[in-house]
Amino acid sequence: MTRIIPIASGKGGVGKTLISASLGHLIASRGHTVVLVDLDLGGANLHSCVGVPNNNPGIGNYINGSVSNLEDLIVDTRYSRLYFIPGDQMIPGAANLPYYRKVGIIRDLGRLVADYVILDLGAGASYNTVDFFLSSPRGIVVTSAEPTAILNAYGFVKAACYRLILRAFPRKSPERQRVHEYLSSRIEGSQLSFNGLLRELGSISTESENHARELMEGLGYRVIINMGRSGDDIDLGARLRQVTRKNVGISLEYIGYVPRYEDSYKSILSKKPLSAFDPECPASVSLGHIAGRIIKGNDLAQPGLYDADEDLDGLKDELEQIAAGP
Repeated sequence: MTRIIPIASGKGGVGKTLISASLGHLIASRGHTVVLVDLDLGGANLHSCVGVPNNNPGIGNYINGSVSNLEDLIVDTRYSRLYFIPGDQMIPGAANLPYYRKVGIIRDLGRLVADYVILDLGAGASYNTVDFFLSSPRGIVVTSAEPTAILNAYGFVKAACYRLILRAFPRKSPERQRVHEYLSSRIEGSQLSFNGLLRELGSISTESENHARELMEGLGYRVIINMGRSGDDIDLGARLRQVTRKNVGISLEYIGYVPRYEDSYKSILSKKPLSAFDPECPASVSLGHIAGRIIKGNDLAQPGLYDADEDLDGLKDELEQIAAGP
């Protein structure tokens, strides 16, 4: 079974691409076949993190029709079991792909022969990015502990959940119309919530409400706090969970805290994933723990989460162990 792992961020500059490359490298190094896919349309640069020249056909060629199958775009990397599908290769218009091409990409991703397909998505919450993120209920959101990054991560999760409910129902259906009406209202600072939206769908039919609730309950979105400076950053991450639980009705699973690594830019200059460039640094050690959690969390059902944030406390313990060294 091919497991698709979309990796997104609410804003740029939080290290999402470097994390995508390192997780691909680490999972492959543990004996699993991995395909890294650069779906940062209009800003593809994942090739620079895995040492693949930017002269191969990529997603842009699929979008313009010169390549008809994603499998034909796969290229080798220097690392065993790690393969790569390049991005747009600077083809004009790649960021504005037609809807039918987006559907084709999502369909073909699930047909790739691999244990894991890791999607490096563009920053922000455009429809294209969100729809790629929705290709799996176990997507990962990368954020830093900066207030703007936390706010944008929340905005991304909220947009993904709205889009999920919207696409749960046919076009021109009364359910979609009700969701559109909700989108015109602000949730924060009011009594409105996703739970209220679900009840609104229930006024149309019990089946509609139950269908939407089942989709929401089946989500297992995961969060990585990157470029951390201290354990206090993990406490800031708890605020993201709190507001998401309150306003959206889902709880986020924190699967890793990656300490800031001042020389991370050197791994890009060397065209290597950080985990290959400096495997012993605290950031790489933390990424190794995250890769292990991804491998262990293979089933796509909603994971068991903790109301008291015990998993965040566990990350603090892990941070202390990393800081203490071997």
